Amino acid sequence: MISQFWVVFRIVWRNPASRAACITGMVLTGIATAFYATVEEWSLIDSAFFAIITGLTISYEGLAPSSPLSKVFTAFYALFSVGLFITLAATFASTLIAENRRRRERKHKSDLHMKSGGGRLGHPHFY
Repeated sequence: MISQFWVVFRIVWRNPASRAACITGMVLTGIATAFYATVEEWSLIDSAFFAIITGLTISYEGLAPSSPLSKVFTAFYALFSVGLFITLAATFASTLIAENRRRRERKHKSDLHMKSGGGRLGHPHFY
């Protein structure tokens, strides 16, 4: 499964628009992590965790912004990050589906080739 993720990631990375979305997501999450670590004085792990769960729209009661500045930042960060995370998830899902379809088609063609005699001499395809 992890090897399949890396195959899909490499395919997604080759597309300039998808690569830009990935980089934007990493930069945006990094900015949010630095903001929460500085303003809320959370650890880097807690800050990154909160930035990611906000982008994924997962609710977690343990962390919440306390200052007005953090609340405003979180509202704007959520507006941008949720859409970006959804775009990335859709891109990865469609790439995974397409890659699985290509693999099935290659296997199907290979199976047909083997059933027909493999194209070797002495094994005609048609009589």
